[in-house]
Amino acid sequence: MRFKKTFLALILSAALLFPSLAAGAGYFGMTKLPDNLLVNDGGWIGLGAAKCRLVFNDTTADELQILDCLVQIGAASGAGMLNITSLANEDGIVFGSLGTATKMIDGSGSGLSGGSDYWIYNDANNYWAADGTLIVAGGAPAGSSYITDLSTNSIAIGNITAIGSWAGDGVSNGTTTITDVGGAAHGLSLAAGDLVHITDSTTSADEGFYRIVSDNGTLVVLDRALAGTETDLAVTFYKDVIGFFATDSTNGQRIMNYSHQDKPLQIGGDTLAATGHSLASMDVLIGGKLEVNNAAHFDSDIWLTENKRFMFSGSSNSQYGSLRIHVDDGVHWAVGTDTYGNRNVIFIDGANTGKDHDHDTLSANPTVFIHSVLSPDTSNNQWGSFTHDQEDFVITTGVNVGTGSAPTTDDNGVKIFPRGGTQGLIVRGDGFIAHTTATFAFTTEVDINDPLTTSILLLDGDNDGENDAIDLQDGDVAGQLLILIAAVDIDVNDTATINMADTTCTNCPAVVFDKVGESATLNWTGSTWVVQVINTAL
Repeated sequence: MRFKKTFLALILSAALLFPSLAAGAGYFGMTKLPDNLLVNDGGWIGLGAAKCRLVFNDTTADELQILDCLVQIGAASGAGMLNITSLANEDGIVFGSLGTATKMIDGSGSGLSGGSDYWIYNDANNYWAADGTLIVAGGAPAGSSYITDLSTNSIAIGNITAIGSWAGDGVSNGTTTITDVGGAAHGLSLAAGDLVHITDSTTSADEGFYRIVSDNGTLVVLDRALAGTETDLAVTFYKDVIGFFATDSTNGQRIMNYSHQDKPLQIGGDTLAATGHSLASMDVLIGGKLEVNNAAHFDSDIWLTENKRFMFSGSSNSQYGSLRIHVDDGVHWAVGTDTYGNRNVIFIDGANTGKDHDHDTLSANPTVFIHSVLSPDTSNNQWGSFTHDQEDFVITTGVNVGTGSAPTTDDNGVKIFPRGGTQGLIVRGDGFIAHTTATFAFTTEVDINDPLTTSILLLDGDNDGENDAIDLQDGDVAGQLLILIAAVDIDVNDTATINMADTTCTNCPAVVFDKVGESATLNWTGSTWVVQVINTAL
């Protein structure tokens, strides 16, 4: 009986000390918790079953849940569900290795969307909105700059909202043309210049980025052919974006423009620059000036519109020379008057590029110089030039003795040899005029060559004691001059008679040579020969 009274007293004491524990929840009536506190699975410590509490769950990966609370860490108050205030000079949140986890922070269930919700927000000038807008240091108004990762190796900036897609049922036939499932009208607002992103295909080589060349509402023609014949293409279409691509391991990286209006990518300028050329979205337009500080290479044509110049100038933008297409006139090659231009255009051998060709004196009029392949450092006199001295057209050459490491001595005359031949007119360097001659040898009656190769023909007989005839033919062009000279083996026993039977010679006397040195000068009027001078009276 005494034991029962003692046990009952203990029960009543416990109930007085822990009145709510008897009901499964309650307050600790003590000022200090034990070193270890064991809680059953699903048990909690907190303000109440529906108030701020810590819940302990015994699962494969045990959980500690903080429910129905605003959590403050290092701070007494805050505006959000979780507020963290770091100690001075300490980092805020540091993550260690996540092992095989695939997400560090998962906001997919947050319900955030649009430009008024934010993944990250610092202030009105620095935030990442839930619609993809990224603003750093107030770089642009909210909503005007979009950045998205279209794949693992590209970034698009601009209007990255897709204008349509084919979810795994696009069709290709191994050409540049793709269609929607069954070849039906796709119903999308597509245009030349739009971006096409093929994200999935049985032929993996076809996955990538393309440009629309044309679209008729059914057939979408791309800028490159697909390799495979497929019916499972996953295709997304975009317009008005700039793409940054690192997809080509052979040719390097690309920055590409995709314009729904099929307009070029403009670099520079305060406003959109107008162009009269047929530039498309694959082209680039420089809106301001362009400077290249090293070699520039062009793999196609360079076009200059009318009245625009190709300038040669120095650091002060002074004009040393220029090329310009002038309307109703032609190509203007202008040369400057300063020490770089001297009004000279000089043609030289490529091996002598960068060498001084010693045309330092200012030319009074624009002058074209043409040098031989000889280096001007060896001898600088092997050149010819032409200009107009405001009265006559002047052709001249360098001096006969040059200057250099091994100066040459040249006649430096002027030869006029038509048809790439060796016959013609020679103006010797000392000023007199010479004409090349040709020897005409004969042993019997023969035609004088037609056409004639020279205006001075030296007749060479055969010294066989017989007289021979030479048959003159028609001339080639009106005004042609022919000088026949008895030069070798012609005498009274071996005469040479100029026979006119094969041509016409008006009022021509008989022309018979019987001495070396005799001659006759004839002129072809276009229809007949006329004897101007005959010298057979030696």
